[in-house]
Amino acid sequence: YIPRYRNFVVKAKPGLQTVYDLPVIIGGSIRGRVSRPSSAELGGSLPIEGIKVRLRQLNKDGQIGSDRLPLEMVGESFSTGEYSFTGLPPGEYEVSINAAQLSVLGYTAETLVRPVSIRATKEGDFQEAVDFSVTELQ
Repeated sequence: YIPRYRNFVVKAKPGLQTVYDLPVIIGGSIRGRVSRPSSAELGGSLPIEGIKVRLRQLNKDGQIGSDRLPLEMVGESFSTGEYSFTGLPPGEYEVSINAAQLSVLGYTAETLVRPVSIRATKEGDFQEAVDFSVTELQ
């Protein structure tokens, strides 16, 4: 659960028992993998570790940032190539990897930015397989 609003006020009433209904929503998550192609005998793809993955929330106009909870997170792919972002409020997001970092490591990618939607659902929205495939520079 995550707060629906950044701030809210609760005023205590001494000597009175009061029930408060706190506005929370069930958050979502985004998971994916950064990998590079390999031969079929090696399983089809190899994980890439240590790639910086950025998540940015878009506002209603498709621009970066939100009027309610501006959100930007940076993570790294694990040794398995996987990354994840959790506790996300419903909204539109961009997940991206950095072309400059890939170049320094000797890789390139056709797709650097992936759009993702997190919907408000009863159980939370779990977006998986937001993957990036990189290739070695020639």
